[in-house]
Amino acid sequence: ERSAWGPDIDFAKRLQEAAESGQIWVGASTYRLTSRAFDFERPVDIEVKGTDKRQTAYPVLRVRERPEKLRGIEGLRARMIGREREFADLKEAADNLISGKGSIVSITGEAGLGKSRLALELKEYLKDKEVNWYEGRSISIGQTISYWPFLDILRTYLNLSDADSESEVARKLKESMTDLFPQRWEDILPFLGHLLSIRFGDELDDKLAYFTPEQIRHQTLMRLRDVFTAIARRKPLMLILEDLHWADDLSLDLVSLLMDELAANPLMLLCIYRPEREHRCWQISDVASRKCLERYTEITLKQLSAVQSRQLVESLLEIENIPKPTKDMILTKSEGNPFFIEEVIRSLIDRDLVYREEDRWKARREIEDIDVPDTIQSVLLSRVDRLEAETKYVLQCASVIGRLFRYRLLDHLAQRERALEEHLSQLEEKDLVYEERTVPEPEYAFKHALTQEATYQGILERRRSEFHKRVADGIENLYRERIEEFYEELAHHHKLGGNDEKAIEYLLKSGVKAAGQFASHDALRYFDQAEELLEKSTRPHRKEKAMLYENRGAVLQWVGRWTEALKEYEEALRWCDEPHDRAEIYRKMGWLENAEMGDKVRALKHLQLGLKELPEDDKSPQRVRLEHDIAQTEGWERYSWKNSLLRCQRIAKIAEEMGYQRELAILCASIEYCQSYLGNYSDEYGQKAIAIAEELGDPPTLARVYFIMGDVRLGGRAGRHWTEQSIPYYLHAIEISERIGDVQTQAMGWCWLNMAYGRLGQSETAFESLEKALDISARTKSIFPLLWASRIMWSYGSRGQEDMVISTFSRVMRTFASLDIDEESQAWSLIMNGNEDMYTVYQTFQSSYRSLGKESEFPNIARKTLETLLENVNSRPQRAWYHSELMNLQLELGDIPSAESHAKKVTSIVEKMGSPGCMTRLYPAYLLLGEIEEANGLAYRFLVNRPRRNLPFLSKIEITYRQFGQSEAFEQLCEWIKREQGEELKKTGINQLLLKPVEYPGDFRRPEFEDSFNLNSLSPPWEWLDTEGVSSYFLHHEPDCIEISAARDSALGYGDYSAPRLSQPISGDLAIETRMGGEKLGGLFVWKDENVVTFQRWIWRYVQFIDIVLTNREMIAGRGLLDAESLILRLERKGNLFRAYCSSDGENWYSCGWTEMEMDEPVRVGIFASCPGDAPQAVTSFDYVKIFRGEG
Repeated sequence: ERSAWGPDIDFAKRLQEAAESGQIWVGASTYRLTSRAFDFERPVDIEVKGTDKRQTAYPVLRVRERPEKLRGIEGLRARMIGREREFADLKEAADNLISGKGSIVSITGEAGLGKSRLALELKEYLKDKEVNWYEGRSISIGQTISYWPFLDILRTYLNLSDADSESEVARKLKESMTDLFPQRWEDILPFLGHLLSIRFGDELDDKLAYFTPEQIRHQTLMRLRDVFTAIARRKPLMLILEDLHWADDLSLDLVSLLMDELAANPLMLLCIYRPEREHRCWQISDVASRKCLERYTEITLKQLSAVQSRQLVESLLEIENIPKPTKDMILTKSEGNPFFIEEVIRSLIDRDLVYREEDRWKARREIEDIDVPDTIQSVLLSRVDRLEAETKYVLQCASVIGRLFRYRLLDHLAQRERALEEHLSQLEEKDLVYEERTVPEPEYAFKHALTQEATYQGILERRRSEFHKRVADGIENLYRERIEEFYEELAHHHKLGGNDEKAIEYLLKSGVKAAGQFASHDALRYFDQAEELLEKSTRPHRKEKAMLYENRGAVLQWVGRWTEALKEYEEALRWCDEPHDRAEIYRKMGWLENAEMGDKVRALKHLQLGLKELPEDDKSPQRVRLEHDIAQTEGWERYSWKNSLLRCQRIAKIAEEMGYQRELAILCASIEYCQSYLGNYSDEYGQKAIAIAEELGDPPTLARVYFIMGDVRLGGRAGRHWTEQSIPYYLHAIEISERIGDVQTQAMGWCWLNMAYGRLGQSETAFESLEKALDISARTKSIFPLLWASRIMWSYGSRGQEDMVISTFSRVMRTFASLDIDEESQAWSLIMNGNEDMYTVYQTFQSSYRSLGKESEFPNIARKTLETLLENVNSRPQRAWYHSELMNLQLELGDIPSAESHAKKVTSIVEKMGSPGCMTRLYPAYLLLGEIEEANGLAYRFLVNRPRRNLPFLSKIEITYRQFGQSEAFEQLCEWIKREQGEELKKTGINQLLLKPVEYPGDFRRPEFEDSFNLNSLSPPWEWLDTEGVSSYFLHHEPDCIEISAARDSALGYGDYSAPRLSQPISGDLAIETRMGGEKLGGLFVWKDENVVTFQRWIWRYVQFIDIVLTNREMIAGRGLLDAESLILRLERKGNLFRAYCSSDGENWYSCGWTEMEMDEPVRVGIFASCPGDAPQAVTSFDYVKIFRGEG
């Protein structure tokens, strides 16, 4: 049992007795502490028993709608000097807001120039106006806490108290969002709950389980935008965002996003920050000028002039006898900084050199002897040092917490109990701190960041460490129910407090939290700090190290630093002991190598290692995901779709048995995909996948399933005649992706729709789809849509729209130049090698000029374009790309010295970077400079690094060697590869790297069939097949031939079997021969069921070469180049052995390699035509088809 007594209790009792029913009266001390939170009537004097004099009582009227923050000593508040125009601009923006017009205002200026004062005056101006305002302040530690100033605003709006439990916060949030969004609160709450680090205890907690961090980041931005615009629509809203020079990136992203809403909502953004040019806040002005110039007001505060500074001094204190030399010294040293002037005068008051007598201020004679410190920091420290010891201690405690400090936490740290109120009151009177807010609980702030910094720096380092320990202990004790909200602060205080074990714990948690919000730079910073402490620790920390390296690997993977990510995963495996965790790490490695790096062989290796970590009877989600990824990777790597299908079906039963619904949805979609490639199309599994994903309410999974269903219809073996049906699936996937912020799926969806519409002959719709993809690329700086830009340029070129060809190329190159391509990122090396088709885009630009009949003008136009863009590129990988293309252009123009100059720049840039990643940019430079050995060495390392992926580049490399007159050097390169990498080449299926001269080929010389296409209709053995119904053939005479017009994206091989073709059945050993003209795209084939051998002239990334493709495994068995107006192809079959030959004249023949494939009798043989994706159609002529048998 406890009781309270004393004079304060007695006085409270007397007040209660004096007040009438329904009244609340408080005394003077309570009034002083609460006057900012409540409105009062005029004070009254009352008699109090036991005292000799009357006491003042203050009747309470109501809680103030907006608590005030009264600063400083009465009479020591100056009127604004030199800011009249700026304040008029502010008031105009506020008046416009009240009338319903949104806007953004930025106030920039160095510390102490009056930014916060302007905001304070504006709040005073709005006091009785019909407008809501909320204030969010960034703090220095807040740079690594996502959305810090907006979290500050949300807590105020939701009336959250630090004493609220997690369930109480969840209740307030749910009630508020249900009120704001009666129809879609369930769509809002999961993201805000994630942001506030709370759980609701119901199904809302699982809504984000399968969202990627990037999707969560995007959707959180969208939901915060919706929240603030919804509040604004109820009543004009002003968001005051102070100290944005400390803001985190996501907060600045939200500011940018809210700018888009100003035209439609009564919302005003007041952005206050120092001119920190290295910080992203400096971009606010540029972004606002670009997005909403007519709604943007920019206020830049300068130092006060000498006249204005003197006016400020006189306004602050009308000191009737201050000596002129003293006044001049203050003005000189302050250099027009109002805060400096105020602090100097306050320091004079603290030292009793300026005092108040009745209603006037006076200076003592000793003031003539003072020396004003040279810096504001010195002034502030001198003021702090003159505080009473206990009050100074409280201020130092507060400075350790930060510029903003909660009363409860300060109370825990200072341990001054009731005396804390008195010390804070003194600090307020000294104008060092002020009460930031009083509800839902008291929170204070230093008047100026410089005051907090100076106070903190004045604490001895040893004491600082002790303070930080106690702050961390206080947070853990006071906020244990919502501890996730404070991870970053705890990491900060434990680290500076010297508690490395706790610091490691919270740094790792902060990193995972930041990664979950897609704040990748912050996450990496936390992980790096944790690693530093782990390296110092004498404890093994196996679990912590595994957690660190796995999570840092995931972040590095997101930002495109794939090689580094793999190293992190490998390091995680060193420290990870739990089998299921190890299996998941292996799965991440396999997914990265397959999906991002395209190395399916290594991917399969790691996926299989992950499977070995688990018991054979294991039925965990990790096993289900691993087996699915193995099935998909094997399907594409080995084209063993039967095995992939069986694996998916087997593991789907486990997923269904165990209730892994998300995994089951993806598996059903994958089963559908495998079946389509086996020609067993059925909609059963696809519809099941959609039903499961819809029931889950899981948008990312649903979008992925819809996208796979589109792929099944657009690209599966079951028939591209399903093209029309693919369109609604892609549109569904895009619509969901737009809602969840998955820009990659949006971009890919529009690109695939371009292909689908193109195949259906809907050229305008196809064109519009690709324009949407390019818009996404420009808006999000995503590279994927740029790879399809060649289609648009081709379309413009075919229409004769020269200006649009140029503008599209410039647009693509500008977007390319704006990409944030870190030279540590794997992505840049893909671009530089042409894997990402920037080479294709460039070549299409050139081809478009050819189609316009202006090929001779191309080099100069392209040179001017690239030189202009090069001036604005800072990324070294991109500069290397531009220099290499300029080198090629100067060669075309015959300017060898300029070409060599660019070649030297390319080699210099890449050699400094210490990576051969941009091989296709570098080896031509070496060839031009005559450094053949270096060129061969670089090309060799590139080609054998990942032969299955990189060997197709041989055609481009061979063309380049020929252009530089180095055909012999290319032959040496091929011999080197075969000699050193023979076994590896066998694994890829390729046995011949370049054409080899031979005698007249083979043992098949007896003619059995010949068709010169000289009739008016096809001969009876032939059967015409056009799976899409959009290709055609035409029989020509004089000269006789058949022309096959292949529609866009027609091909035979690599999973695509849509090429129009003529075939006939036949059995036994044979040779089939044809002569092609026109576009010369297509060739010969032998086909049985799923086994197909083609011998064709094929365009691969705008490099034309002859190859053999084994379409059951999609392997190139041989390749080479042969330039000729007409081309003779000959494909021989002897049992399971197939050999290919070619000639330009029928006399000089070349071998192009051999392969083995088992085929049952009878087979089908014939001719086909193909067309690359960027051309509307391609017409290839066939002069004849001959079939030969062996002698006898």
